Amino acid sequence: MITYEEFVMIHTLHKQGYSIRAIARMTGLDRRTISKRLKEKELMPRKRVDNPFQP
Repeated sequence: MITYEEFVMIHTLHKQGYSIRAIARMTGLDRRTISKRLKEKELMPRKRVDNPFQP
């Protein structure tokens, strides 16, 4: 899960012309994470899955 600051940084770097691969190197995040987040207009919270096997 990424923070709001990371989300804003990803979009800012992309607008400045950096590639997805370059952003991944700078932030330490996976390229797939970068490309997923660039498709989002705002940070979507991750859905929590309830584990039925937990007491």
